[in-house]
Amino acid sequence: MEKTKGISRQLITAGWTSFFSEIGSSTFMFSVSLLLLHTYHNAGVFTLVQLLEPGIILLFNPFIGVYVDQHKKKNIALTSQLGLVITFVILSAWINKLKLES
Repeated sequence: MEKTKGISRQLITAGWTSFFSEIGSSTFMFSVSLLLLHTYHNAGVFTLVQLLEPGIILLFNPFIGVYVDQHKKKNIALTSQLGLVITFVILSAWINKLKLES
């Protein structure tokens, strides 16, 4: 019974973590889209950024699934989070540069 309780708690924690991560990522991408819409006054840019995230997910999900099945999960999780932080820092710097130019 004790082992089942631990697994159940891990699944709940993983679910909440995934939920908040997705909400944060989606909010950030929507904010970037709105900022670019405000900067360029072009709905095409807004649409492009909104389609970017699902497009990337559709393209890379099969390859990521195979990779995850073959390698250590802890290293993948750490690398993924580090990549996410680096991506957000680069996007934030780029957005800040756009704001300064306009």
